[in-house]
Amino acid sequence: MLAIPLSNVDHGLPDPSAVRRDFSKAATVYDTHAALQRTVLRRAHALARAHFGQGGRVLDLGCGTGYLARLHAACGDDWRLVQLDSAEGMARVAASADAPALCADALALPFPAAAFDGVISSLCLQWVGDTARALGEIHRILCPGGKAVLTTLGPDTLGELREAYRRLGAHPHVLDFRPLHRYIGQAAQAGLRIRLHEATHHVIEASDVLSLLRTIRGLGARYKNAAPSVSLRRVMAAYPGADESGAYATFEVYTLLLEKPDA
Repeated sequence: MLAIPLSNVDHGLPDPSAVRRDFSKAATVYDTHAALQRTVLRRAHALARAHFGQGGRVLDLGCGTGYLARLHAACGDDWRLVQLDSAEGMARVAASADAPALCADALALPFPAAAFDGVISSLCLQWVGDTARALGEIHRILCPGGKAVLTTLGPDTLGELREAYRRLGAHPHVLDFRPLHRYIGQAAQAGLRIRLHEATHHVIEASDVLSLLRTIRGLGARYKNAAPSVSLRRVMAAYPGADESGAYATFEVYTLLLEKPDA
């Protein structure tokens, strides 16, 4: 079975250790497939530059291979950037002299309270089992007045693949992505003020369904559960919208700008 990105305690998905392991394995080839991730992160970076102060300490939460650090250097930002990822392989690839990379869990950030002026976390929270706790940790490490730019994926993501499994009468081996209102509610409960939230749709394309699924798989962690597997051939045959001109997959991306109120 060709498995798809996932892992979330909220939805009864695999142990987080499996997610960390899969992302670590994908670290050396991740950038080959991560065009969408780079597009989303560029938007997050631009939003952070518009709203973060100069010279502050900024955490890249879920840094992946370190693309934000490369943007940071190319744009001449004067933030003191710290990178963090729960996957050891990703943190190892991201590590650089200018932006140290730590391997740690988003649910137990290894920093004291009020340690950062800003947090950027792009396409990370969908892999976190307890997002309420993760948002509480972001609140804890932000200084009063600090801001966070977060991006994550919504329920429309990989709808085509979900439809293929539905047509086959099979369990949809796709993460049950959380709706925007849940993130907004959990952020508010954590004490974070919502300054901006938006949802956009992005489409990735490939020459055929097999190439498309390989790209999706190359992005990291994979969905595993006890449901019977379905052959790749059957999934490809049932995939909607594919023709001689190619195949596509839709991703729903949420962007949030949050602020920790002054004490």
